[in-house]
Amino acid sequence: MGDKIRVVLVSDLHGSEVAYAKLSNVPKIYKADIVILCGDLTGKALMPIIRLDNGKYTTNLFGEVKTFDESKLDSVMRDARNSGYYPYMVTKEEYDDLLQSPAKVNQVLTKLMISSFEEWMMKVEERYRQFNVKLFYFPGNDDPHIFVDSIRKLDDDVLIYGDERIIEFNKYIILGFGYSNPTPWHTERELTEEEIRFRLDKLFSQVDANKMDRVLAAIHVPPINTSIDLAPKLTPDLKPIIVGGEMMMQHVGSAA
Repeated sequence: MGDKIRVVLVSDLHGSEVAYAKLSNVPKIYKADIVILCGDLTGKALMPIIRLDNGKYTTNLFGEVKTFDESKLDSVMRDARNSGYYPYMVTKEEYDDLLQSPAKVNQVLTKLMISSFEEWMMKVEERYRQFNVKLFYFPGNDDPHIFVDSIRKLDDDVLIYGDERIIEFNKYIILGFGYSNPTPWHTERELTEEEIRFRLDKLFSQVDANKMDRVLAAIHVPPINTSIDLAPKLTPDLKPIIVGGEMMMQHVGSAA
């Protein structure tokens, strides 16, 4: 391989099944030596699909209630998974129970997040092993703590768990950090700018000063005032601000 390596950086798959399928093909398509999966691994929400007494199904599909027969079920579930949702088959009674129990919804959602990710990683590991490629991965700010605690065990010679961790790879040093600065959504893995700076300083202090020019720092949150940290400016109720027909943008990255 020599000193040169080909690195492919991937981020924010947000539970999309089609995105994870593409991830498994990265070694073949891009001839990568190592792939870095840089956070926000999990999907958006649970999508209950209700089995009706007449043999049909109904669900809220992307904000619109749809009723369909069994011939469309696979297609609906595939579209949901590809868009980062977790379809979940229920009876009307089970659906009513979910409406009354946010804790149960969260329990089911977390279970599906974990099982889906583990299934995707099994396929990725099998594929990457064929090409002698490694995946250095870590969660982002959107990924719940209970999910993170479960998946960090996926750590071997191919799948390398990398949050707040440093590894050496072919004379390069790869550093991973998956937290973010505060966001309007108050996600679970957010830190103050001061805490981000403290933790990054601690990580970089582990690197030999003579090797700093060989560091590849994979950090989930982008630096502030760059081309990659622009996001829509929001109202207090989290709606995009539109002025003159154009969406207002602002820099939201970390100053750390």
